Amino acid sequence: MSKTRLCPLLLATAALLVACSSQHAPRTASQGGAQWVALRTRHLVIETDLAADDARSVAEQYEAAYCELAAVVIPGAEGPPERTEVVLFRNEDEFHATLGRWQAGGFFFDQGPLDLERHPTVVMPHPRYGEGDRITLLHELTHRLVNHVYGTMPVWLNEGLAQYFSTLRIRDGEVWLGEPLLFRAYTADVLPTVPALLAMDRLHLEGRDLPDDYRRADQMVNNYIAAWALVHFFRNGPDAYRARFQHFVSAMNRGMRAKDAWGSSFGDIPIATLEAAYRGYLNADHWDVFKRTLSQKGPAPIESVEVIADADVHLLWLRALASSGSPAASQLAEASRDAPDSAEVAYWRGSVDYFADRLADARFEFEAVLRERPDDPRSLFGLAVTLGKLLRETPAGVRAELADSLSKTFERLARTARSADELLLVGSHFANGGDSAEAIARIDAAVAIAPGYWRVHAARAYVLAKAGRYDEAADAQEHAVAVATESEPSPSLDADLRRYRALAAGAAAAAPSPPQQPPLPPPPPSR
Repeated sequence: MSKTRLCPLLLATAALLVACSSQHAPRTASQGGAQWVALRTRHLVIETDLAADDARSVAEQYEAAYCELAAVVIPGAEGPPERTEVVLFRNEDEFHATLGRWQAGGFFFDQGPLDLERHPTVVMPHPRYGEGDRITLLHELTHRLVNHVYGTMPVWLNEGLAQYFSTLRIRDGEVWLGEPLLFRAYTADVLPTVPALLAMDRLHLEGRDLPDDYRRADQMVNNYIAAWALVHFFRNGPDAYRARFQHFVSAMNRGMRAKDAWGSSFGDIPIATLEAAYRGYLNADHWDVFKRTLSQKGPAPIESVEVIADADVHLLWLRALASSGSPAASQLAEASRDAPDSAEVAYWRGSVDYFADRLADARFEFEAVLRERPDDPRSLFGLAVTLGKLLRETPAGVRAELADSLSKTFERLARTARSADELLLVGSHFANGGDSAEAIARIDAAVAIAPGYWRVHAARAYVLAKAGRYDEAADAQEHAVAVATESEPSPSLDADLRRYRALAAGAAAAAPSPPQQPPLPPPPPSR
């Protein structure tokens, strides 16, 4: 640890909202806009309209930052095996003009409203003044790494960790953590108390419970600063609190629910004592900065660089617009006009049709893709979920053709499935067919890919219960409940957990008593 002068934090993601009126419609290269390219590194796919040299430089910097971030956020653990997509606009004007709505900066989504499967993506501008792009990326990648390892956690901790780790700097062969990012004067007594912060949901943390934009933005800033400061206190503050905080996050990593993990780690400390220590830390003249030796030397390699066709640029914008809450239909129409015979465009038409409940149209699009790409697992997945929904909505007397098509689709998907969503769907299919061994093998593969994804644990519980392994099913469902976030709950999660526990208790009561073991011989006499 070393010391630095305290300079309170104002992160880009907690900045005051800026009105973003569209200056012009988004333009692809053929329409006079910049050329988009895709650069692949080991952990990232960066899609950007930056100039070639700038794009390569940014890709190298982002990959290096990811590696150092992973080394400190999840030391000794593997990060997500699938690459994170980064959609990087060359400047804020293009970012705001394309999205066409109020945006404070970049944003992250694990699965967008048009994504049939999880597709982790960061969307952000490359700012004029250099700092904000790395801050935004590190903030969002921290969310990605934390969610992969810990699953659910309190919203103050999720945002506080993202704020804290976005301070990562590389200097003279060392990684620095805990420095302030931007200067902002504040008075400690305007920040929420520890009990208030612990009780906040996302609505309150972001100030969305207030009707006035300026009060909302001010509350958001203060809450984010407080979350960052509390994490800083727990990670860089007094040794006793650092040890308790480590116990807290380790308990959540083992699947314990946040409330129980907090109780086991801080429950014996009066909240007034914790509040006083936190306030004292806020008012201190200096805060510690964490340092560690750089783990990687030299620039990060770029595996490939590809030009993105205009139609595929429109598909990038389609997902970004939909995930930011903006109208997106025009982008799909543009993509279809640019490449009417494109299999990729047909896939996204199918996805849009599925979520619009135009199931016959969705089936047509996915089958069109599969005629060109017979083993495309995404389209097989899309066709399987579409046929499954059609089958549930079709009268019993006319289901034969749908059932036969669904069976054949699962046979093909079983040979090609590779994502967590595809594997868990195949696993559930095998479980329904009575092949519990194959079902569990597929679900275990999905868990290995996405241990922070509640659906894979719920699917594992389902297939274990189908196999009569109720104790293990209850354990898996407990994990699903623990990692389910507030934004992605399933109302049946707790009910299923109670059902699996009841089945386990019933099986234990029905089982014959084990034979009594003979008493152990006495220990040999000591010499």
